[in-house]
This record gives sequence, structure tokens and C-alpha cells, in this order.
Amino acid sequence: MSPAKIDPQLRQAMQDQPAAEFWLLLRVDQIDAGHSQILATRGVVVRRSLSLLPTLVVTCTGRAGLDLLDLPWISHVEEDRPVYAL
Repeated sequence: MSPAKIDPQLRQAMQDQPAAEFWLLLRVDQIDAGHSQILATRGVVVRRSLSLLPTLVVTCTGRAGLDLLDLPWISHVEEDRPVYAL
């Protein structure tokens, strides 16, 4: 069984607040300028790309974020959250 593409709680939040802005991490098959162009046409702003584990940091509305789930080159979507060092 493969892991879910998106956490059910995040999916629900995006459904409940389709016009709200979400900061998301998109795990992708590769960092590619073509992917960024596709995201831009869908109203998604790429803020940063991480190459060690191919990930795009994006902002978008809940509605736009849900629409990303059908893209085959996105393997996982999660909310971008602050990271704290101890």
C-alpha cells in the first residue's frame, strides 16, 4: 500500500477554505522549469526549490492546491511549517 499523497487533515482544511492561502511542500519527481510553468498557469507561486529531495515550496489557494493532486509528477503534498532547532 502506497502512502497517501496528502494528509487527510490538510485535504479537509483546503476543502473547507478554498480561497485561503496555503504554504505547501510539493515532492516532485525532479526540479524542472516546465513544472514551474505548469504550476504558474494554475495560480501557484513557486517560492523556492530544494534539490536534495526534489521539493518545491509553493503558495496557493486551497482550491488550487487540491487541483495539484492529479499531476503525476507530484508524489506528495504537505503543509510547510516552521522548523525549530533545540
